[in-house]
Amino acid sequence: RGGMVIDATDTDRNTWVKMLGIQHDVFLKTYDEILFVGREQYRNKSPLGDHVSLYQCDLTAPNSENKQTLEQAKDEMNGIINRIFDNAIAGEPTYFHCLAGADRTGMVAVVLEGVLGVSKYDIDRDYELTSFNTLRERTNGAYYADIRILMMYPGKTFRDKCVEYLLDCGISLDKINAFRNAVIDGTPEDIKEKYLAVIPQGSNLCVPDGDGWIDG
Repeated sequence: RGGMVIDATDTDRNTWVKMLGIQHDVFLKTYDEILFVGREQYRNKSPLGDHVSLYQCDLTAPNSENKQTLEQAKDEMNGIINRIFDNAIAGEPTYFHCLAGADRTGMVAVVLEGVLGVSKYDIDRDYELTSFNTLRERTNGAYYADIRILMMYPGKTFRDKCVEYLLDCGISLDKINAFRNAVIDGTPEDIKEKYLAVIPQGSNLCVPDGDGWIDG
């Protein structure tokens, strides 16, 4: 993950494509028109090169410069996460980014790291590494708001809550497990549903009980 690539140099492209093997560019915002001056070819293709696919989905809130929250962006997250998952399952690295690589990018990174079982502490620290580009702290309003949204989902662990969020976005548990198998070293045990003994009246959801999701 990182910042914008429209001003990438040949050295940058060599690092991203030849050294890191990036095959897909997932852009989470829209460039200002001024950035297209002299770069019109990048309206519909990745600046990383002809062999890198471009998927663009702007996470900016309507009539605002601010990003959407995780609650608002479920439809967009479905497309973004499915694309990143499919690429990872195929063994094809993805570079996902916005402009500064902080808020929109950080929102996606939190969910990806969460379903992989990265600790909340390390996820916070990873977000704060954005400060090498633009200052970000775990107490940042937008980041803190998204964490609070995730924490409201059922589940015993932060991973469980991220799994629940993705299910709410329409991502299948099979796809989540396939992504985990593709990205985690070794052979992680699949996450399996643990249904409630009694489904609350008026609900058609299968959610984890007090013990959360289970492995194996």
